[in-house]
Amino acid sequence: MDEALKATRRAIDELDLGAENARVAELEAEIARINQGISTAEDRCTEISRLKADRNVSGDKVAEALLAGDTASRAADCLPSHEALEEERVALRQGIKTLNHRREDLQSEIDTIRRDAKGKVARLLAPLVEEIIAEERRAAETLRAGHAA
Repeated sequence: MDEALKATRRAIDELDLGAENARVAELEAEIARINQGISTAEDRCTEISRLKADRNVSGDKVAEALLAGDTASRAADCLPSHEALEEERVALRQGIKTLNHRREDLQSEIDTIRRDAKGKVARLLAPLVEEIIAEERRAAETLRAGHAA
């Protein structure tokens, strides 16, 4: 078993997962950028909902513009239209959906990289595990033979 342990140790020392770790770091950085983009879009959607719901403030803005000397049409133009806000919200929601899909794809790639790396480690450990199991069987046989006697 000592030989199997030494061989496994040498194989682990030679194992290089640097490329895998670097790729995972790149993917995680991109996921962080996506999360920030989603957060920004969600914040704007919340703001749009507030703007659409807050008609008194809109009326106040138009009233202030009228008192400042603007014409009624120019005063009304200072506010975003309900339709424009809704179009923006719909576009933001579609962007969020697209970013969510991208994030899922990136996470799937990370999961694949990690699964493959674990597979490499498992293949390195397999001979040692087999040796340990064989040693345990031999020990069990010795115990059984001793009890049978």
